[in-house]
Amino acid sequence: MKQYVKYALSFVLLGAINSTNAAAGWFVEGAALTSFYNYNERDARNALPDTVTQFLGDDDLTGSDNDLINYYLAAGYYVTPTTSVKLTYASGIDLGVLDGLSCLFCSDGTEHYHTDAELSYISTDVTYRFYTINDAFHFYAKAGVAYYFIESMTMQKQSAEWTTISTDKANKWGVLGGVGVAWALTDNVSLNGGVSLHQFMAIKQYSIALEYRF
Repeated sequence: MKQYVKYALSFVLLGAINSTNAAAGWFVEGAALTSFYNYNERDARNALPDTVTQFLGDDDLTGSDNDLINYYLAAGYYVTPTTSVKLTYASGIDLGVLDGLSCLFCSDGTEHYHTDAELSYISTDVTYRFYTINDAFHFYAKAGVAYYFIESMTMQKQSAEWTTISTDKANKWGVLGGVGVAWALTDNVSLNGGVSLHQFMAIKQYSIALEYRF
């Protein structure tokens, strides 16, 4: 499913570049290492299938965690000068980043389980510029829906050897909303900073992205 999403987004991007009407309102937006996600680990644990959670320890995925090493890419169209629609693909969001530290110093004879889980999603939203400070700065709000993918891999350690014993996938729908501020660097390029709240896993996303308008 994720591969089809990437192909669809690539098609939209190529269409934006090659379309004779692209200059009217097409744009692309992206961020790498500038999106910060804070999420509820217990919600992540509840979203995983039983085949995964049966191997989690009592302290795994139970608190609040953060992720910084991720990226997103989006393509959209300005329906009016103040309203746009956008399709976004985000990936590389790790769940339970620090849980694996519990076995850094496990003895070779210790039996231990470790689960790596990664979150990605596609979303579509409507963004509205609701307040303009001047030609360079404006505030915006957005609302939309997202489809989330969780891919996990569980490994078992026995006698100093790690063996993969389970790989699983889970998918969820959710709504999202956010606010932000945009700074126009040139007529075609702007820096967009904002915060979004995802219903799924109570994710709070803080991001700074670069937008290019064709």
